[in-house]
Amino acid sequence: MSESGGLLREVVRQVRRRYPDGARIVAAVSGGPDSLALLHALSALKDSLGIDLRAAHLDHGLRPEAGRADAEFVREFAESIGIPVSVGTADVDSFRRARRISLEDAARRLRYEFLAETARQADAVALAHTADDQAETVLMRILRGTGLDGLGAMSPISSATWGGLRVNLFRPLLEVSKTETLAYCAANALNPRV
Repeated sequence: MSESGGLLREVVRQVRRRYPDGARIVAAVSGGPDSLALLHALSALKDSLGIDLRAAHLDHGLRPEAGRADAEFVREFAESIGIPVSVGTADVDSFRRARRISLEDAARRLRYEFLAETARQADAVALAHTADDQAETVLMRILRGTGLDGLGAMSPISSATWGGLRVNLFRPLLEVSKTETLAYCAANALNPRV
């Protein structure tokens, strides 16, 4: 079984388990290996799965030249595989200062607000969290001294409200490793942004 085939099988399994034909899914794409592999896999499978697929990318405004380059990369890639894409920009630093929150928290809030707005008519936002992210989440919660309730890891499906909009979050790669997403990118001649 190839790494590429294993990733595709897992995406098929997760989508079929949770979404009927005709489901509208927005893939959040940073341009990195995990999200690029997810978008490419969903695109390759969209007809057989019967899904309406779109992509979304937010430039956080934290790395002016690199952020614009990432946004253009995602736009060009999505268009090259025939997937409609929404690209937004945000001023995370100003948002952070105005609310006196961490940069990471500000970026996360603005990213999810953008995704919620972009996915207003969608059934779910697909996020490229992998098994490696899952382990990191649990470790960070332990290090922060969470109780038993906080030890739970990310779920393949959850929902949240961002910017007053409810959004369903779908993580079809939670049982896929970073090594597998890198192998998928290599097998499919994808050149993700790092």
